[in-house]
Amino acid sequence: MGSNDGWKQTLVVPEIKHTKLFINGEFVDAASGKTFETRDPRTGEVMAHIAEADKADVDLAVNAAREAFEHGKWPRMSGYERGRAMHKLADLMEQHIEELAALDGADAGKLLLVGKIIDIPAAVHMLRYYAGAADKIHGESLRVTGKYQGYTLKEPIGVAGIIIIPWNFPRA
Repeated sequence: MGSNDGWKQTLVVPEIKHTKLFINGEFVDAASGKTFETRDPRTGEVMAHIAEADKADVDLAVNAAREAFEHGKWPRMSGYERGRAMHKLADLMEQHIEELAALDGADAGKLLLVGKIIDIPAAVHMLRYYAGAADKIHGESLRVTGKYQGYTLKEPIGVAGIIIIPWNFPRA
């Protein structure tokens, strides 16, 4: 009997439910139809074929985000309502911690236990922090010389298309 026999952890292979791009509230194929393999780094096995976004897809996503930013519900919600929505997402993440940890572990090659006790709870904590701040973001009045008054206004200014890269956790 080896010294590690009592520490064997069952390899959790989660079901990959969504492999398409999420644009404008819908799961869609890439405009080019291209996909790429995502492999479980623990085993090297292909877990799924994922839609491969390119410039055309980013343009569609940015245009949809711009439309939502200018005319959608979110920017018209009060800070209180946005905070409630973020708390609801945090609640859902806590309810599905096993599945999220398994997906994250398989994607990044991490131990399931690390996802369950560190990574997913940290993401939930971050959501709850910003949910609590959602109705507390205010501008400031500034003292300036003469008869003038200056002020700052903190508000979103637009939409950005970015690439999400792996290995960005934990923060440095």
